[in-house]
Amino acid sequence: MAKRIVRFLETMCIEKLNLSSDIPMTALLSHGYIRVLVRTASCDLASHMIQAAKMTSLHDEVVAMTQAIESVFLPRLSHQAAAAVKIVLNPSTKVLRVYTSSVENLVGSFYGDTRCGLLQQWIHDATVVAAKVETWIVLDGAASQDMTDAVVSFLEQHMNMRLFNMAKGIQHTWRLVVETDMLAQVSPSFAAVSGHVYMDADCLTWRQILSTWCQRPGSNGKVHSKAISDTALWVMTVTFGLLKQPTTTRQTHHMLSVCRLVDMVVEADGGWPAQGHQSVVLAEGCFVFAAVWCIGGGLEDGDVKQAFSDSLKEVLAGTKPHMRRSAVPFPPGTSKAVFDFVFDSPTLSWRLWEELPPPSTASPPPPPPPSAGIVVPHSNVAIGHFFSRMAVCNHYPATRVPIVFTGPTACGKSMVLQAMLLRPELDPQLLAACRHRSSYTTKQLILEPLVEIRQHVMGTRTESTHLVLLDDVHVSADTGLDFIREWTEDKNHSWLVDTRSISVPHAVFLATMRHSSKPCVSGRILRHFVQIRLAEYTDSFLLTICTVVAQHAIVACTSLFPFGNQVAAATAKLVHHLRHNTALGWNVLARGLDVLRVVCGMPGEVYASSGVAMLWSHECQREYEDVFRSVDDVEWFRQHLVSCCASVFGNDDADKLTTTFRLNPLMYSPNIHQPQCYEEIFRTKYLTDTLGSWLKSHRSGTNHRDTFISSSQAGLLARVLRVLTLPLRKHRRMTYIFTYGPSGGHTVLASTFELAGQILDVPFHVEPHDRILPYLRTNKPPQHRPRIVFVHNATSISQADWNDLQVTTAASPVFVVFAFDVSSAHEASCGSTYTVLCDRPSLYAHSHILWLVTKSDGTDVGQICRSTLKHHLIDHPMRDTLMQMYAEVQVLNEAHLASGSVDHAASLTRFHFSECVAALLSHTTHAIKDAEKLLSNALIHASHVTTSIHDIAVAIGLLSKRIHDKTQRAADCSRDLVPLQQSIHDISTQLKVNVDEIRRESAECDSLTDKLASHMDPYDKELHRRTNDVLSFSDDWLDEPRSSKLPSGLLSQMTDVVAALGAQVKGLKDSVAGTIDMDDKKTAKK
Repeated sequence: MAKRIVRFLETMCIEKLNLSSDIPMTALLSHGYIRVLVRTASCDLASHMIQAAKMTSLHDEVVAMTQAIESVFLPRLSHQAAAAVKIVLNPSTKVLRVYTSSVENLVGSFYGDTRCGLLQQWIHDATVVAAKVETWIVLDGAASQDMTDAVVSFLEQHMNMRLFNMAKGIQHTWRLVVETDMLAQVSPSFAAVSGHVYMDADCLTWRQILSTWCQRPGSNGKVHSKAISDTALWVMTVTFGLLKQPTTTRQTHHMLSVCRLVDMVVEADGGWPAQGHQSVVLAEGCFVFAAVWCIGGGLEDGDVKQAFSDSLKEVLAGTKPHMRRSAVPFPPGTSKAVFDFVFDSPTLSWRLWEELPPPSTASPPPPPPPSAGIVVPHSNVAIGHFFSRMAVCNHYPATRVPIVFTGPTACGKSMVLQAMLLRPELDPQLLAACRHRSSYTTKQLILEPLVEIRQHVMGTRTESTHLVLLDDVHVSADTGLDFIREWTEDKNHSWLVDTRSISVPHAVFLATMRHSSKPCVSGRILRHFVQIRLAEYTDSFLLTICTVVAQHAIVACTSLFPFGNQVAAATAKLVHHLRHNTALGWNVLARGLDVLRVVCGMPGEVYASSGVAMLWSHECQREYEDVFRSVDDVEWFRQHLVSCCASVFGNDDADKLTTTFRLNPLMYSPNIHQPQCYEEIFRTKYLTDTLGSWLKSHRSGTNHRDTFISSSQAGLLARVLRVLTLPLRKHRRMTYIFTYGPSGGHTVLASTFELAGQILDVPFHVEPHDRILPYLRTNKPPQHRPRIVFVHNATSISQADWNDLQVTTAASPVFVVFAFDVSSAHEASCGSTYTVLCDRPSLYAHSHILWLVTKSDGTDVGQICRSTLKHHLIDHPMRDTLMQMYAEVQVLNEAHLASGSVDHAASLTRFHFSECVAALLSHTTHAIKDAEKLLSNALIHASHVTTSIHDIAVAIGLLSKRIHDKTQRAADCSRDLVPLQQSIHDISTQLKVNVDEIRRESAECDSLTDKLASHMDPYDKELHRRTNDVLSFSDDWLDEPRSSKLPSGLLSQMTDVVAALGAQVKGLKDSVAGTIDMDDKKTAKK
């Protein structure tokens, strides 16, 4: 029982920090629950202490019980239980409450994944880093079995690490609390290692919350608590009786919202009045007004809302027995509902929303941009202005409550925020936060415009209230609204940024939301916001909006359009029928106004031949029909389209829609001479002829000269051309086109957009799915020419990238085409087909959906085969038979594929089959032509060889004759050869004789040469001696005259001797040379 008390106190402490600061902890527990808990503890001393204390409120009782537990139970508890009680009662205990959207996010938080948000990183720090502050980690949201298994796995690992850290002296003081509604969803392994605390929902009622609010310090509610209690008794009883699920949890939540809204309304009008009677009237009026919008405004059923209105009027009028008349009854004798009135605090009376004065501005507002649309006066606009004024005028941070505008599609939720953006006096206070980012990123974007003027406080020097606008807040709720929970749950209104707790006292949130496809997301948002549900537009107001938009479009157009009222009436009727289809919740009114702007801006020559009804029908089909993909939805849409056309334009125009080919009627004509003319080009022949003339005159060198297009591709091409040339959203630099087709149709989709780009002279580019986001974010120089970017396999794009694509802007106009494969196009519902667009209405706001629709009766298959094979079988004798056979085979193949068979070429589709057959025929034809060419070349070569053989035979005959002549001549030569051989023999003998004689004479020459050398040797020696004597003479001796030095006659004698010797040597040399020359001549002659 002691452990039960400890767990109860732990839960009580956590829930105390989770509630708003306006409602103290006393609203958590009931008297009976505490007394039962004390009695079951079997402790008379604690019971006597509680009963003996003077308790004037529930708060005193809780304090008394806490003292009793500290003085009685604490000494009797074990050491661990006593430590737990001390942690609970410690005011410095830190509670960290986070929302985990997935198991991966939770695991990443435990192990420090950097991709997680800031609060998830704090989970890692609290469980790993040693700290002295006790931390309670509360995991918000439904605890699934996978999530609890992940918690058990982490706790087991943490226990082993904890033993290791305790050995080192490191202490981790943190605890983990998991909230769940059903114990059946909890894993058994988690239940075995965790304690369970059951919080009874009946312990907290709306009466206790009201009593606590009346006794709150600083409020005048306690002065007139009797009047408020009496009013609340009847109002809340009637109100909660009309709820579908009158559970205690919803009652307490609604009561909290009522109290918060009352504080906000009173503070916005300057606080409580000084006089007692005025204070009572103001309290009753504000309380009823808050109950109308916080409880009755959330009712969805029209009959239930009307019953709520009638019952509340009777209660305030005091017509029923035992009921007093309220001080602020609704005006009698009016058919208006209570939702049509607002309580005016200055006059203390009820006024219609239309009677409220418009927002006053210091200067005239500037003209709105084209993206802001046209604001038509309506009660929803007045309601939005009223609650936004309360947020602006609230100077007390404790009374600021986030407000979310909800309602069905096309009720003006986003228009309320856009109207605030157009008010220049609010421009310094508005922060248009990013609506599709994580909680940490959104928090940084909100804090970025603020200036830090003192420590740990963010604000401006004027301390004015900042309005944070969050459009489509349910999209952000998937990633967590921790930054809003921090602001709403903390009593100091602070945010945890980095490692500091920064106070943001001057900020309030205004958001818009439609109910998400995940019910838990909407519930989490409504826990922190006051819901203001806007009413659905009536049929008359829809017609007013359409008429005003049509008039503006006609005024902006240069040509006069006389059918504006008819087109506006038809559009209003169609939107009335389509807005009740909540498959996706997209804003059908915005698309209907786009149709109005397109049709009313067309010149007269566009619809002169076809008619305005056909033009309007085509534009409606282009915007709506591809959104409804199932057969039932398409048929439902066409029925409403025909009925609207018949009721406005007449039965004749409606009959045209129901005839053959009229439900796929007017398309954009690609004729360059008439670029904005509408024609009926659903027949392939018309498009082929038009493209043929265009290819010849405009693109003579294109690769699409032999392109063959089926009726399906022709319709897709026409829609693509129309979307690329729409005169809407010209200020929008990025337009998304979602194209869907059967498996294998990516090639056809890409070729269609490439051809459309060539027709309109728009560059075409292909990007992979993982590079499209960096490609769009690249800072390229702005270009006036748009471009087409085709993305294959768009199903592989991650959800985070889709969120980033909603807020990505490009430097130049670009059409981003996403290609998707859908096997069963006509059977899937909208929610399962358009998973990317389901919870992203802003992504759909500037997008178009196009389908490559193929016919199921086989005619389109045969047409594709005939068109594709016509060029290849133009000269084939069995052309018709082959084309018919190929079409039948393709139909059979498609039937097997549709039935799920994989044994009949499952990889082929109707597009690939015709291409394969065409490629096979082309290959076979080329092979036959190559064989024929080879045979012709062989025949030519054979003729050349025969001619060559004849020439060779003639040459052989001539050669034989020449051989015979040569043989005869050889015989004659042989006879003449015998005497010649004898002559040669004689000459050879004579030659030998001459050689012997030459040798003998050569020997004689050698002997004579030796004699001459021996005879000349003394003379040489003498000559050398005398020469040396001459050389030994001195220079001065030589300079003297020779006659004085040489003996007489000696010089002349020496000269004579030398001359004689030279003559002898020369004669001998000549004789020897002549002899040798004669010998050589004789030898050569021989």
